[in-house]
Amino acid sequence: MKTNYLYLILLAFAVGTGSCSDFLDRQPNELSAATFYNTDAEAEEAVNAVYAVFYNFYENHVGFDADCLSDDIIKGHGTDFADYNSFNTGQLLTSNAAVKGLWSDYYQGIARANLVLENVPSGTAVSEAKKKQVTGEAYFLRAYFYFQLVQRYGGVPLVLTTEESTQEMPRASVESVYTQIASDLKEAIGLLPSNAQAAPGRPGQGAAQCLYGLTFLAQNKFDDAYAALKPVVDNEGGQYNYALVQDFSEMYQPENNNGPESVFEIQSRSEAPLGLTLAYNHWVRPRGMPKRGGLGFAMPTQSLYNEFEPGDLRREATILKQGDFIADELVNDDGTSITFEADWAPETGMNNAKYVKWVDVGDYQEQMGQNKKLIRYAEVLLAFAEAAHEAGHPAEAEAALLTVRQRAFGTDTPPAHSADWTAAIRHERRVELATENRRYFDLVRWGIASQVLTADCKKHPNYNLSYVWNTSANGLYPLPQTELDVNKNPEFRQNPGY
Repeated sequence: MKTNYLYLILLAFAVGTGSCSDFLDRQPNELSAATFYNTDAEAEEAVNAVYAVFYNFYENHVGFDADCLSDDIIKGHGTDFADYNSFNTGQLLTSNAAVKGLWSDYYQGIARANLVLENVPSGTAVSEAKKKQVTGEAYFLRAYFYFQLVQRYGGVPLVLTTEESTQEMPRASVESVYTQIASDLKEAIGLLPSNAQAAPGRPGQGAAQCLYGLTFLAQNKFDDAYAALKPVVDNEGGQYNYALVQDFSEMYQPENNNGPESVFEIQSRSEAPLGLTLAYNHWVRPRGMPKRGGLGFAMPTQSLYNEFEPGDLRREATILKQGDFIADELVNDDGTSITFEADWAPETGMNNAKYVKWVDVGDYQEQMGQNKKLIRYAEVLLAFAEAAHEAGHPAEAEAALLTVRQRAFGTDTPPAHSADWTAAIRHERRVELATENRRYFDLVRWGIASQVLTADCKKHPNYNLSYVWNTSANGLYPLPQTELDVNKNPEFRQNPGY
């Protein structure tokens, strides 16, 4: 088992944020737990292989699967990348390649994290500081992967050693998975360096503390979420120092990689080969542009557009509509700006603007150095606002919410739905985190998905979708049929509704 995973590391380690060293010069049969993991460089290379999972982005881990299930976006462009069309309508199949790919990616990351956790602590020449950093990152990443799995599939096998496999284990309960996530994050908090000492792109204690709080929010455990996130929002001891990027239009510029609002983001390397960098800009970049077009996926719905209030600067930074400016570099032969055309997005007439608008990509829209932000401080503030509100701390909830709105409007602005703070917080989460793969999970945990996701939720004059809410599934994805075929454990069963 370990030898096989070491071979995977040989293939994939280089995409992390550390250096490559001379690792590629070694042959697979030269590597074993006894001869590897024994220096700081090798420990770093091993944890880099865990990050490699995120770089399967270009093929099946595109980062908007759950949003396609929500009322915020439509995948777009017909039969192209057809497996995501079933996400548009809520009619997932057990054979869906995206359902399978997400499961496989996350478990691959878990397997590599387990290798680090089993072998780095005993590395004979690994410094104590490096052991703490690398094992802390492995705990954090394993927790992150399990968090993504449990939200999508419910209870899943808890594979915590390299001797275990998903092909023989039962499904753990949802509660057990979250307990393991909490345990891993506590370990990470105790091992990771402070935010100030963490290397750029590497999670520090603050990232683990934030994810710890977000996992409680996902369970609607508001008291626990409040307690976990309060030290971050209060910047207790001056150890967190997160802040909002004051101009939302600059949020996704490469210049803001690892900026003050970044809690955790995946690093991208400019001009690196596909598979060793990110391609999100290309996935959501408008298709049909005469220059530097992309695939045009993740088209915003009219429902999402209408959710923004007048004067909310986030709408322009989130949604491209007819006639909108895109970027300085996009000019016609006569020197005029190329502006967005609604017919480039035939299903909704609008395009995702995040990661695209005001971003100059040069000749490398598929291979540019633009990081993908997985956790932003704005999300932490909104999570804290919701937890504080539900836990009976209204003043703190209001302060956190208004901090986010001040950035959005450029001035102090009372909340939408000010007479109903639950509605106000839900509105704010939708518009702030739009197209960032949060909306569907929110609707499910709030218990309102069946009301919101109706046959009309994605209506557009040129493109009508008939959304079917799977009542029996209660918001969960199906387990991949391939996993059911190979796992003969009688306790490994499909989710209801599939």
